[in-house]
Amino acid sequence: MSSIDLIYRYLKAREKINDTYGALAAIIEVNKDENGISGIEAVEIDKPDVKRTQSILDYTSLNSCFLNIDDRFVLLYPAIEREKYMQIQPFLAYGDKLIEYPGMTYSEASEMKEFMDVAGVKYKSKIDSDGKVGFIVAKDDEEMIKEMIKAISEEQNTEEGYKYFVSKNICWANAINQASIAISGNFTTYIGKEGGSGGIVIREDGAVLMTPNKSGEFIPRSDKDFKEKVINAVLQDLNGENTPVKAFFGDFADIISNDMKKQDIDKPALTLKDALEILQLDGLPSVDELDEMFGNIDEYEADEKRAFYAIARMVMCRTQKLDGFDEYKLSKAEKSTYSALHQEYVDKFTNAEAELVGYKDILSSKENKIMEGVNNER
Repeated sequence: MSSIDLIYRYLKAREKINDTYGALAAIIEVNKDENGISGIEAVEIDKPDVKRTQSILDYTSLNSCFLNIDDRFVLLYPAIEREKYMQIQPFLAYGDKLIEYPGMTYSEASEMKEFMDVAGVKYKSKIDSDGKVGFIVAKDDEEMIKEMIKAISEEQNTEEGYKYFVSKNICWANAINQASIAISGNFTTYIGKEGGSGGIVIREDGAVLMTPNKSGEFIPRSDKDFKEKVINAVLQDLNGENTPVKAFFGDFADIISNDMKKQDIDKPALTLKDALEILQLDGLPSVDELDEMFGNIDEYEADEKRAFYAIARMVMCRTQKLDGFDEYKLSKAEKSTYSALHQEYVDKFTNAEAELVGYKDILSSKENKIMEGVNNER
């Protein structure tokens, strides 16, 4: 008999004593498939490890809960999320040999992730309610992490690096704020790239994402991951984590997104060049010229209307400015200088085994230690 079946019998036998037991038993029962196999999986956690396990779970989106059954602790999670559990399993196997690094800004965390990825360091991250990012890593990686934190500090101490880190934080906070307003609001919101060449419109029924060079995407409100997908679209597809996205609301958002409906997603967004060619323009019009063009919109052919709305979004996005950003915006020369410095550190951590004393042995034995922990737990 499986562990989950034993737990079910235990809870069912005690449902008259405690309503919670009955509720949990019901959850297990309703999550069984057509073959009677439960959709809930259970893992027993040793009592001394419960607090540490709960801390590790904070670094994952795994839906889970703990049961205390006669001082025996059981972790329950949906079987369909087994992959999420397996992602944290190696960290559970580390035992108490984990170190937490909390309180990093978004830009600092982005650099840390890049360094850890190229160095092969295993980690889990989370974003706290204050927007700060935390990491957990194996204690074996402590010296490597210290080197990475030192590298970030050295980058920030340069003029170009300081501006890079501050501007990235400004852009990220702006993107999250605008996406959150759009998701929670009961009005139409259009969020565009810095130059307006791509964007996402959020309406009552869902969101339509359209960018050049690929088909659009419709994200229905009913999607359980709607919020996450919209935020990721703003950060990634619209590059909101590095550049300032522009947001427009209400009736105006409805107007400039007129050609961005669910039935339009089979086409990519028009590029500036394509839109100008269709309208036979030499360059982007002014806001006043745009207003005059809109007055004649009923006379336009279908492709001309599509080009007009694309041009309108580009004009308005380029007109809108993000307060406080220009002060920290890097010039092309500054971007080049910072990129060269950053690449030096990336190269260093890519070749970390050869550069850090004793680290090669740690890396070569790390996987064995993890698997020993996994086998012992089994």
